[in-house]
Amino acid sequence: MFRSEGCDSIISLGGGSSHDCAKAIGLVASNGGDIRDYEGVDKSTKPMCPMIAINTTAGTASEITRFCIITDTSRHVKMAIVDWHVKYCSGSFQSNILPNTFAQAWLMPGFVLFSISRYFEEEYPWVFTL
Repeated sequence: MFRSEGCDSIISLGGGSSHDCAKAIGLVASNGGDIRDYEGVDKSTKPMCPMIAINTTAGTASEITRFCIITDTSRHVKMAIVDWHVKYCSGSFQSNILPNTFAQAWLMPGFVLFSISRYFEEEYPWVFTL
């Protein structure tokens, strides 16, 4: 559907599962094949299409990781896909929906720091390996 509709980017809204699903769609859209081809570590050859992640939960931080967990219903397993090509392009943190100000005070700075690191890690990888 992504290709047939001429899409060139993905907007993901929600929590961990929706972001993981969007990352999997982006990976297959850019690299071809089947999502099962990417189970494991660094199996793709091309970066995924641009993705904007709008997080609505205070959970797994899936919107900022290179991991995606996809359920393979035919094998009854959860596949782990760990790939440097699985990256979001931009993100949004909806702090007004968090349950309390304590969560907002601790999660917002973490999200900002992770977002900054994702932006700079390719150009300046040495900064994040110290």
